Amino acid sequence: MSEYEYKSADACHTKDYLWAPVFKILAEKFPTSGSTKIIDVGCGNAAFTAQLSSRGFDVVGVDTSESGISIAKANYPALSVHIGSGYDDLQATFGCFDAVVSLEVIEHLYSPRDFMRNVQKLRRRFPRSVGQIKLL
Repeated sequence: MSEYEYKSADACHTKDYLWAPVFKILAEKFPTSGSTKIIDVGCGNAAFTAQLSSRGFDVVGVDTSESGISIAKANYPALSVHIGSGYDDLQATFGCFDAVVSLEVIEHLYSPRDFMRNVQKLRRRFPRSVGQIKLL
């Protein structure tokens, strides 16, 4: 299967309904964004990743799309964006994060449970009140 090809750094139409709730959740959980590390798994062209960075988060973006990462590097040179997959051992490469964001990814996966098990390893361990996703 060929890669998902990006043609620009523009955000797609889903930003209108996806981004605001994510920003709201992040603001509630992490009121001081400057010390918060986030990884955006499936960052595509990094339009959302750039918005996270502009809000003061320390962010890393990872995507399998070479065109997406190429566009991201050209348009957001200060961002840390890399070719990679949620199936890779991202923890070994990047360490752990306060939050993992993955927008519009899971519906494209062959093995979403494996993806979720792997990306959960990227999260720093928090008190139970913050919560974790439980996989059945």
